[in-house]
Amino acid sequence: MYRSFTGKERNKLYHSARWLGFAEAVRVKQLYLCYYCGRPNSKIVDHTVPVEIAPEAKFDRENVKVVCPKCHRLKTDWEHIHYGTGQYNEFKQNAERLSAEEVKEELKKIQKRKALSALSMF
Repeated sequence: MYRSFTGKERNKLYHSARWLGFAEAVRVKQLYLCYYCGRPNSKIVDHTVPVEIAPEAKFDRENVKVVCPKCHRLKTDWEHIHYGTGQYNEFKQNAERLSAEEVKEELKKIQKRKALSALSMF
């Protein structure tokens, strides 16, 4: 599938006055708390369904959550598998668009597997 959201477009969006104001309003509303782990002072505003998959929802407040860097990395890695996003991946056109709560549950499963894997090393 054709990448409809290039690096140049991404840069333009995330540096636009509209996005900067939108993102700050989201941070304030969500009290700078990571949606996934509750970490305070979180500043990344992340799309639940990536803009590459749902460009129509880039300014939809229901499609964005404040996240910490650790959870953002975990979620981005998950998106690469689930949606096929990322520079060298192939889009999965029929991937189910999950809600923020469903994504949260998926990330909890991944964290649990990682913890169990780490414990099994001892």
